[in-house]
Amino acid sequence: MKVRILLLVLVGLAVAFPAEAKHRGFRFFPQDLDMERPGTGEVSVRAGYSPRGGPYVAVPDLELDLGLLRRLELGLDGQWGLPSPGEPWGATDQVWLSLKHLLVDHRTEHAAIAVGLQHGPRLAAMPLTQGIGYQALALVGVRRADWQALVAVGAGLDPHDDALGRRPWMAVGSVDLDWFLGDTWSLEAQVLDARGPGAPGWTESLGVAWQTGDTQLRAGATTLLVGDQQAPGVYVGISQKLNLR
Repeated sequence: MKVRILLLVLVGLAVAFPAEAKHRGFRFFPQDLDMERPGTGEVSVRAGYSPRGGPYVAVPDLELDLGLLRRLELGLDGQWGLPSPGEPWGATDQVWLSLKHLLVDHRTEHAAIAVGLQHGPRLAAMPLTQGIGYQALALVGVRRADWQALVAVGAGLDPHDDALGRRPWMAVGSVDLDWFLGDTWSLEAQVLDARGPGAPGWTESLGVAWQTGDTQLRAGATTLLVGDQQAPGVYVGISQKLNLR
């Protein structure tokens, strides 16, 4: 209970903007400051389902990270799926092409603290949108022997939305927690608050991950809260490290 209250307080302080317009649907927003080595990468694919007044399917949620320099990483993030019954399959979020900079990497015998910045253009992929937007996140991470935590705070401006007649903005705050259960198993939790026209809203996720070598499998449950509406969901995913040299 204390951990849950702490998560709610941190995200509440990080983002204090009123929700606007219709939400877009649940999304996965895991963040990390584990930088890929130059010439290596990681691809993560997730699939999810939420009966949001009718089926909502997200498959896949794709993230691709590529190490450029020791403290610089290139990322690509997009999502495709079935927004609601009667609508065609297609992009359910814009594509984010970003650079992640590791600004601080302080390590002691018992802990590590990292600070980073992730930013880049948001490319129009959803129907009735055009042009280019921009998004930036500030990341602060702490890691100890059996757990790690990361706080992300930022904002973005989406490509022009013809239905709204303007460029939607979004403010984001999130807290990610991982508890390590030995060498292969871990518990993962996230609280996310994304506000703005078409933003997903308040999301809580709890899941389990299993890792062997360069492969990680995960599964869990998520809940989307928008106003007085609540939509539960589930997700599964796989992450694979890549050696491109």
